Amino acid sequence: MSDHEQPRTVPHPGEEPATRAPLQTEAGTKGRYLALFKYTSFTLFMLLVFLYLTFPFQHLGGMLRKEVRKKTAWDLTIADLDSHLFTGLEVSKLTLADTKKGGQLRPLLDLGPTTIWINPLTMLWGKTSISLDTTAGKGGMSGTIGLHGSSIDLDLVLENLDLVHLPIVGSFLDKNFTGKLAGSVEVSLDKEHLDSTSGMVHLQGKEVTLDESTITTQMGPLTMPKMTFATVDIKVFASDGSIQFKEFSFNGEDLTLIVTGKIELKRQWQSSKVTLDLKLKLGEVLASKYDIIFQQTPKSEGFYHLDLVGSLGNPRCPQLGF
Repeated sequence: MSDHEQPRTVPHPGEEPATRAPLQTEAGTKGRYLALFKYTSFTLFMLLVFLYLTFPFQHLGGMLRKEVRKKTAWDLTIADLDSHLFTGLEVSKLTLADTKKGGQLRPLLDLGPTTIWINPLTMLWGKTSISLDTTAGKGGMSGTIGLHGSSIDLDLVLENLDLVHLPIVGSFLDKNFTGKLAGSVEVSLDKEHLDSTSGMVHLQGKEVTLDESTITTQMGPLTMPKMTFATVDIKVFASDGSIQFKEFSFNGEDLTLIVTGKIELKRQWQSSKVTLDLKLKLGEVLASKYDIIFQQTPKSEGFYHLDLVGSLGNPRCPQLGF
């Protein structure tokens, strides 16, 4: 053995050879994993910051307008678009309109400041998923809208939302409604196969006003004065294309209307089969003008009883002779 060599320790029989302390080995492994986690987290964070700063939010708004137009034929207008977190948009005004025959736009939705979230990944599979949250005065609306091919999925919650923001309520009836609505809408429908519609609508309204309007009937035009309904209750369920009216009532001093029954949807909306029972009570003003029309109509407890049958395109009411 030279002077520079260290003497080797030879273990006695039955002894284990000397090894590094276990605690030191475990501490070193944890340190390496912790350092790797820190570097990975920092890299991901910087990547997200880069994506956020370079994300084409304006382009995303254009994509959204194109998708809505392509899948629903509706016109979406967004004003003063700005970013909100990742894939979020803040807009000062959002409107949605349908095109009637003749090229005129029919308003469906008119919202003020609104936050929209879009999942860009769903667009890769041909589906557009939009989450929105809007506040209007003391009311608002939130939920999701899904667009997939010709299918539309609605899951919305309304909180005392003023009907001025929901012109869709009066657009299809060509009537002007004002008031507030609260409740929920959960509906799945296919524009090309309405007979597969399913879901539910549960809404309650307060102080809902219908402006003066003219109703065209086979007996001639009827001019209806401005009416206010203190309460409106709507509970409608749809399954396999059959819409069931569990509760559909408009309660006011001038007019009370209660509707029960069902509508069996067909692929063509106007071909849908109607089987509805209407209970109608007229206030003093309307009774003085129109009681004569209902002379041959059964009446009990102040309500006229009417049947509405046939198709949506050509409904019939036997009690009124059409």
